[in-house]
Amino acid sequence: MNLNPFSDKDLKAIATKSMDVQDVLRQLEILRQGAKSIRLIKPASPGDGIVQIPLDEREALISFHEQAAEGGRMLKFVPASGVCLETGIVGINKVRSVRPSP
Repeated sequence: MNLNPFSDKDLKAIATKSMDVQDVLRQLEILRQGAKSIRLIKPASPGDGIVQIPLDEREALISFHEQAAEGGRMLKFVPASGVCLETGIVGINKVRSVRPSP
C-alpha cells in the first residue's frame, strides 16, 4: 500500500521549491486537523493588537512587498475581514495611485 499521496508532478514541484516531503505531509496534517478554537478577551485596537504603519515608513514597506511578490515569496494577501479596510490596508492602493512616476 502506497502511503505517499503525491503524484510524480507533486514530488517534482516539492523538490523544485527545495521542500522536504515529510515537512509537506506535516503541514497537510495541520490543515486536516484544523485550527483550535480560542476565546478572545477583547477586540484588537490600534496599539493593542493592531500596528499602524507610520506614513514615513509606508513607501519602503510597499516597495519591500512588491520585491517579495516579484520574487515569488508572497503570492497574495487575503484579509480576514473588512477591518483591514478600516485600518489602512486600502492605504497601499491609495499610496500606489498617488506615487509619482519615475
